[in-house]
Amino acid sequence: MSEKKRSWSKRMGLMAAAAAAASAATISPAAAAVEPAAAAVEAAGDITITAEGRGLVEYIDDGDVFTVCDTNGGDGYGVVMKIYYKAPVTIPPSAARYELAKSVYDGNGGGCTKVGYDIGDVGSYYFTLEWAGYEVAKSRTFND
Repeated sequence: MSEKKRSWSKRMGLMAAAAAAASAATISPAAAAVEPAAAAVEAAGDITITAEGRGLVEYIDDGDVFTVCDTNGGDGYGVVMKIYYKAPVTIPPSAARYELAKSVYDGNGGGCTKVGYDIGDVGSYYFTLEWAGYEVAKSRTFND
């Protein structure tokens, strides 16, 4: 092989090595780290959210029971409680997002709907209260 071809091959090899190193730096172990917001998840405890004159949702940690109440049955709208869950680690990390885990309707105005839903100690949860198709209250994020 001539000196010129060897020099060209050497430069191409160095460029390929540099490109591989840059690619490895872009996909570093830090990219797979759990997002900092996950550390802000609190232990559940009991949680209540309300929308004045519309409804409420009460979560009792002991037994993982949700109570959904339409407090204004005469308005023609019920209320919907939605529980959302986000896994602690996803591949790729950018895919981490809250997914709807459960939805419960109460619209009788004369009572409440109780439902159990197992809140785990991995990942994070929050729940919302909707009235007339609009989110009117939202809990903090939590887990067991």
